Amino acid sequence: MYKISVIVPFYNVENYIRDALSSLENQSLDQIEVILINDGSNDNSKEIALQFVEMNENFMLLELENRSGPGAARNLGIENATGKYISFLDADDLFYQNTCENLYYLAEKHQCDLVTGNVKQFKEDKEFWSGLHKKAFIEPMEKTSICDSTSLIYDTSVWNKIYRREFLLMNDIKFEKDMLYEDLPFTLKSYLLADTTMVTLDFVYKWRIRSDADNLSITQSKLDIKNLRDRVRALNLCKGWIKQHAKGIKLSNAFNKKVLEHDFAMYINLIPEMDTRYIDYLIKEVKQFCNALDDYFYYQLPVNKRIKYYYILNKDIADLKGLIMSEKNAPPTNKPFLIDGNYYTDYYGYNDDNQELYNVTNELKLRLKLESFDLLEESINIKGNVHINKVDATQKESIGIWVDVVALDETPILNIKPKLQFRDGWSGFSLHIDYEEFKKNSITDTKYYLKLRYRNKSLVREGLVKMDRVFDNTYERIKYTNNQKIIVSFNPIGILMIYKK
Repeated sequence: MYKISVIVPFYNVENYIRDALSSLENQSLDQIEVILINDGSNDNSKEIALQFVEMNENFMLLELENRSGPGAARNLGIENATGKYISFLDADDLFYQNTCENLYYLAEKHQCDLVTGNVKQFKEDKEFWSGLHKKAFIEPMEKTSICDSTSLIYDTSVWNKIYRREFLLMNDIKFEKDMLYEDLPFTLKSYLLADTTMVTLDFVYKWRIRSDADNLSITQSKLDIKNLRDRVRALNLCKGWIKQHAKGIKLSNAFNKKVLEHDFAMYINLIPEMDTRYIDYLIKEVKQFCNALDDYFYYQLPVNKRIKYYYILNKDIADLKGLIMSEKNAPPTNKPFLIDGNYYTDYYGYNDDNQELYNVTNELKLRLKLESFDLLEESINIKGNVHINKVDATQKESIGIWVDVVALDETPILNIKPKLQFRDGWSGFSLHIDYEEFKKNSITDTKYYLKLRYRNKSLVREGLVKMDRVFDNTYERIKYTNNQKIIVSFNPIGILMIYKK
């Protein structure tokens, strides 16, 4: 039996498929099966695929007679797979060399139905953390479920995961046919039915941003009304699965917020380019979705999105178009102003009659960046910068800062008082962690994090100390002291960790 069956549907991707299949050919894990499904290509994609099949006995090619879409193609792949686990690769994307090995190791070690990993997007020679997955992989988490770790509602992609094949077959988890965004209900159903889910922050997938205007990928062709119709259909299927399988309202609330913040929002921003028929359909679907929600959801949104929904629900399309165009031409740069302990913005036409519409207090996020760290003979010295975005930090007496060394479950073992320093206002800080104090309070092989709490006047924010960058894998620095090893590492999303061995 193969360890993993990787299913690769393709249609007219002659410019990309060679790179995609080379990334599978060079996997560090042996015993992988690659199932290629030609979905009616009329370019040279099939010929390129056949070259790989001829050179690799673990590659096979299946064909659909008529173009049926990625859902039908992936279902055919699942039916023909023989591996213990199943994974998917889009033919214009890439696996890292160790993707299969990392995911397989975690699935076997923890006996998981599903393992998911982090994603980078790339265009030509530029790579960056996928914005959607940045919202999903927000903190260290290992064994979990989507009902407990609701940020995973943003991890809607099917291809950064492996699934136990018997789990998919036993639960009859298949892709919807004849629709775009078929991966949304497939992924959510898998998350909801999995007995055990493992999350790795390591980057396992490279998601291409297509640049050829005549060959746009599905996610870049949103001005076609079928794109929106299929998105709505996929979202309704997801909503039904949550209602049927999720306990309580925590996941449902997270899903509703994500639909407003991401799914509908991407179409709303295209309204100036839409025809009247498209706009009318979008408004109808948005209103139908919003009618079932409390006002609470709108006030959790960023102010610009909140006001756009206000305009839609009040049929003020002219002002909506004006707001969208003004954002494109001149993004807001003004600072918020304080009224009775809350912060407001006037960029979008503040007025006292509808004050809460312009409340940005919850949007004032902690900005925390580690600038340097040194492993000295007796201590770790760290310097960084912290502030609340758009809030003045020039009055030292208004600023407070505290740091706790905490375990993964947030149990504190050590409190440290950083020194405040004047850099870009009173935003700089330095802190000193004594090895002896850390060793006395910590447990061997348990990872610890630095949780920082920051106050500026009435605002209090907290977050984990991290670097302002990401790594493909965990990065480590080691210090030996008194026959013990102190390890300072940064996980793939830049969060600092300390542990001893």
